[in-house]
Amino acid sequence: MDELKKLNFIKNGYIQYNSLLDKKNCEEFLKKIYELKNYDKTNLFLSEKEFLSNPSFQKKNPGKNINNILLHKDLGLDFVFKNEKINLVISKILGDNYSIDLSKIVMGVPDQWIPKWIKKKLSSMGSSNNLNPFLKEKFRDVTCYYGAEYHQDSIDYSGSKALKSKTFIVMYIYFSDVSETDAPIYILPTSHVYGAQKFPHEIDYKDNKIFYSPGNKRRVSLDEVKLTGDAGTVFFWHSLLLHKTTIVENAKPRISLKVVLEKNSENKGLIDFIDEKISKELILDNPLKKDWRNKTPNSIS
Repeated sequence: MDELKKLNFIKNGYIQYNSLLDKKNCEEFLKKIYELKNYDKTNLFLSEKEFLSNPSFQKKNPGKNINNILLHKDLGLDFVFKNEKINLVISKILGDNYSIDLSKIVMGVPDQWIPKWIKKKLSSMGSSNNLNPFLKEKFRDVTCYYGAEYHQDSIDYSGSKALKSKTFIVMYIYFSDVSETDAPIYILPTSHVYGAQKFPHEIDYKDNKIFYSPGNKRRVSLDEVKLTGDAGTVFFWHSLLLHKTTIVENAKPRISLKVVLEKNSENKGLIDFIDEKISKELILDNPLKKDWRNKTPNSIS
């Protein structure tokens, strides 16, 4: 990692790499996913009647060692997890000793695939974007989503689930080319410095600018960056960096890898320099506002 990337990561809370992974390996992995799972708009979702017979929203997403497609013996991700360049970047950020808290496949489902009754249900639930409660059980080993508003990844690690170190990063990899119509990730650089804030966040769009009100006490103007890229593009971001995604407008899903990495070492990494600049808490006991209609996050992304 060169000096400029280090400085940019400390300041902006994220880094993008375009050439850490071989595009062919990503295409081959994606092919295995499709061979294993015959994703199609006709077979992915429960019927409305099936859903209403047991409308549960809890424990529908993949975990570290349970209900996770990455546990399948025919899926190999050595080209990611044993990649020397990737591991070097991670060690620069977190120090020599770190662990993987969770790795999972996330899939943006095309708008045209989603039944109207599910869209209506999601709309009535306020901030929800998670489709897994509506999936047939065999497809719940991947987190499927329909857009996602701005959030911090720390929302999934608050309260009793808080990480020991209270600080971590996310590695996010596109397995296919992601353009504007493929639901790219959007981020707000520098938003992490205001610390952990309750969801949903106070964000306003005005005159082609974005204004963020952390803790409802101040109002800051932030730039919005759209993270497009070819297959194999790798992103790293701080757990408090605000990010979102939109709706997949194309006919094919956007399938990516999300990895949550925790710092376990006392040796300083770039993340320590970032945390020193954060003005508030790194994690909250309760990450949700009282007026949010969903009582649990059930995995935002």
